[in-house]
Amino acid sequence: MRVFLAIDLPEKIKRDITKYQQNLNLAGKVKLVQANQLHITLFFWDNLNKEKQIKVEKAIEKITTNFKTFILRIEKLSGFPGPKKARIVFLNLEGKKIQTLHKIIKKELCQLTYQIPVESRKFIPHLTLARLRLPVNIQNYSQPKKEQFKVKQITLYQSKLSAKGAIHKPIKEFKLSEN
Repeated sequence: MRVFLAIDLPEKIKRDITKYQQNLNLAGKVKLVQANQLHITLFFWDNLNKEKQIKVEKAIEKITTNFKTFILRIEKLSGFPGPKKARIVFLNLEGKKIQTLHKIIKKELCQLTYQIPVESRKFIPHLTLARLRLPVNIQNYSQPKKEQFKVKQITLYQSKLSAKGAIHKPIKEFKLSEN
């Protein structure tokens, strides 16, 4: 099953991002990420069986019980593979705690008896806004309002592919510690 671990956004941030998305005027064939699909992916697994999913849940529960809530900031517009030839347009996010959380979860998952696959490439905290068929230079596009929000939980989702795109269904929420 397709599964991912993500940070959800507060509704106000989603509204602000949706307005910003619409004002970008991206050229060509563009697929904007809908407001109800906006999230920050920490980990993605293309094929995770139920046994490994349960191990992932237990590992995340162990970590989040003691991991404190934290602040994330929206910093700037960017793109993959780079801003001059962006095929994926995203907002860069800043906050040391998200890097720490990712690192701790990755380490824990790698230590499990039944190793859970994790990406080897560097984690770049970002919020995907759009996917483009043809690359676009976004260097001179307007920058987003620098907003921040408190991360209070992370969510494990199931992602089902359909003709209309991916459908995300929450599996389990993990609250972060308030103290």
